[in-house]
Amino acid sequence: MTGEGTYGGLVGGAFGRLPIEVATELIWNPRSPVLEALAGIKRPVSSGNEEEESRANMPFEIAVGHNGTIWVNAHTPSEIVLILNAINNSEVLTPQQVHGMVKALTENIMSYKDM
Repeated sequence: MTGEGTYGGLVGGAFGRLPIEVATELIWNPRSPVLEALAGIKRPVSSGNEEEESRANMPFEIAVGHNGTIWVNAHTPSEIVLILNAINNSEVLTPQQVHGMVKALTENIMSYKDM
């Protein structure tokens, strides 16, 4: 085996379980409402000067299996938890509700970071 067609290990991050229906939605629908909402999250970026603080997209990685296993990696543990919670909670929500839920989770996590 040459290793040319293999993937590397999943380093860092966290594993979770999803209902099969949610996993299938994430695998087959790259425009999934929860992924689009998560892709729009902005996080504070500090440059050392509070007046120059800006916001940038929150980068993250996910791998989803057909068996419902999910791996998530992000910059901080709280961002990983946010992503896992948002994906798990999105199962029974409309796209508008998903965007509202992700916004509420993000505000909650960001206010917790400021404490």
